[in-house]
Amino acid sequence: MTRPVKRLGILVVLAACERASSPPSPPPPDPSGWRCYTRDPKEPALPQGDVTHTRNRYIDGRLELESVNNQSGMGGASRLVFKPVGDHLEADFRGLPIKVKLDTPDGLNWTLSYDDPASGLTFQETNRVKDGVLTVTSTDPDGQGSAQDTPVRFLPAPCSVVVAELAKYPPPAP
Repeated sequence: MTRPVKRLGILVVLAACERASSPPSPPPPDPSGWRCYTRDPKEPALPQGDVTHTRNRYIDGRLELESVNNQSGMGGASRLVFKPVGDHLEADFRGLPIKVKLDTPDGLNWTLSYDDPASGLTFQETNRVKDGVLTVTSTDPDGQGSAQDTPVRFLPAPCSVVVAELAKYPPPAP
């Protein structure tokens, strides 16, 4: 008589373990096409600053990207619209182009690059979504002639949460 109860107990434990290890379920799709994420709280803080919330959408041939960041204790937001230019997309950032190459036609995965010849600042970033989780891997020069990859995970989040964070940093007036 105790055997079926014991087996049931093992099945309950196994089911709980399976649920705990499965990736988070993404929230329902946003009607405006935005995919929204918040930084995984398990990620360590980066010395150069952190993106805490981000959202993106690929619509009408352009990629829109909005992020909340924290650098040296100061918060801010960036809002970029990448438009088609030849075989890639571009957005202006402080007078220099940031380029995006779509790695999938749905705009879910892309590679971003920036190169400022005047300052020597250059970096590349890959954005990959798998099982609803966004991983952004930045490749930056390490100051010694090599490159260093820094991956950061972002978990699916309700867009209302990301929009509320973005609202703390309104865009400048035109």
